[in-house]
Amino acid sequence: MSVKNIIKNNPGIFKWVNDIKVPDILFRPLKTDCPEIDKAFSEMGGITPSCMVLMTGTPGSGKTTLAASIASRLKDPRPAVFLSFEMSDFQLKLCAKKIPGFDKMLIVTHEFHKESKDAFLNFLNGPLRNINPSMVIVDSLQKMAGVMGGSNNNNQCWITDKLTAWAKESYVPVLMIGHCTKGGDYKGPTTIKHEVDAHLHLSIDKELQERVFSFSKNRFGGCSDQTVFRINGQGIFIGNEYWEGAEGETDTDELGIRVKETIANFKLACKGKDHIPTQMMRTMGTELLKYLSEKYRPELLVNGVAKKADLKITYKGKRAYCSPGSARINLGDGFFKKINNQTWKGVGYSAEKPIIRKHCKNKADLAVWVVIHEFCHLFKGRQKHVKAFYNFVSRTWTENKGVLA
Repeated sequence: MSVKNIIKNNPGIFKWVNDIKVPDILFRPLKTDCPEIDKAFSEMGGITPSCMVLMTGTPGSGKTTLAASIASRLKDPRPAVFLSFEMSDFQLKLCAKKIPGFDKMLIVTHEFHKESKDAFLNFLNGPLRNINPSMVIVDSLQKMAGVMGGSNNNNQCWITDKLTAWAKESYVPVLMIGHCTKGGDYKGPTTIKHEVDAHLHLSIDKELQERVFSFSKNRFGGCSDQTVFRINGQGIFIGNEYWEGAEGETDTDELGIRVKETIANFKLACKGKDHIPTQMMRTMGTELLKYLSEKYRPELLVNGVAKKADLKITYKGKRAYCSPGSARINLGDGFFKKINNQTWKGVGYSAEKPIIRKHCKNKADLAVWVVIHEFCHLFKGRQKHVKAFYNFVSRTWTENKGVLA
C-alpha cells in the first residue's frame, strides 16, 4: 500500500509539515535594541511570541534587573506588564531611575493568586488579555506559589501550566523568574524546566564581579554562548554595550585594562566547555585588535602595509586571515567553532606549533594567539609564514603578556 493511501486510510494520524498551519505572528519575533539579546533568544532574531521562559539564578545575580532590562528594550508600542510580588513601591521607583524604559511598563502588585486560583485566571483572561502587552514578567514564581493554599511545589507547577497556556493563546511572551539556592539548585520541582520553552540562567563570578547569562534549554535558539551582563554605577550593559560606549577612548593604559578584563572573561567562558563560545570570541577578538592597533599605531603608520591604520574586523566563513592592503582581519566564526579541548593542539603551521606550545596552554590561549598572529601580518615583511614571522608573533605576545595573563 502506498504512503498516500496509508495517510488517507488513517485520517488525523499522519501529516506533512507543509500541511501544518500556524499563525504568521509566530514568525515575527519581538525585536529589542540589543542584537545580542535577539540572537540569544531565537534563531529568527528576537523573542518568539508565545515563548515561555524560566529565568533562574543565584541570589543577587540580577534576575529582576535583567528581566526588566529586556522588557524595557522591546521595540514594540505595547507596554510590558510586570507582575511584581518581590519589591516594594520604593524599590520599583529605584528601578525606574536605574533602568531606561522601566517607567513605560505597567506594574501589577495586586495578589490575585492569593485570593484564589479562579481570581488569578480571571485576571489572566480579563484585564491582562485586554491590555495585550508586549511581554509579561513574573517576579517571582516562588513568591506566588508561597501564598497560595496547598503544596508549594504543586502551586509552582499549576502557575507554570496556566501561564504557559495563556502565552500560547495570547501570543505574548512570558518571562518567569525562579529562585535558586546559593549553591545554584532550583527551589522547586525541576520538571518545570521541561515544561517551559526556554530556561535562561544567570551566574556571577565573585572574583571577577562579572555576570553572565546563557540558555540551558531553548526551543527557538542556541544554548551554548554566554552573554556578559553588567550592572554598575554607569548603568546596565548587555554584551558589547559596555565597550561600545567607550569607543572614543584612545588611552592605551585604559584600553589595556579593558582588554585584560575581556580576555579574562573569555577564558572564564571557555572553562568547562569543549568549544569556544562564538559571541565571547568575537568580543575578545575585537577588543584585543583595538588595543593592539592603538598601542602599535605609530609603528603601523611607518611600517604597516595597510593603506590606512584603521582596522576592519569581520567574522565570516571558516577561515582566520588578514588582508593587509585593506587593513581587514577576518576571524571566521567557523574557524573557531572547530577548535575544542582536543583539536587546538593541532592548529598552526608546522614551524609555528612549537612556538604556540611555548605560550599556549589551552584552546582559549590558542584563540588569543590566532588574533595576534593575524594582527602581525599588518607589518611590512610579515606576510609570509616563516619562522621569522612566528618569532615576531611570539615577541608581540611577550610584549603584551600583562594584558594576556
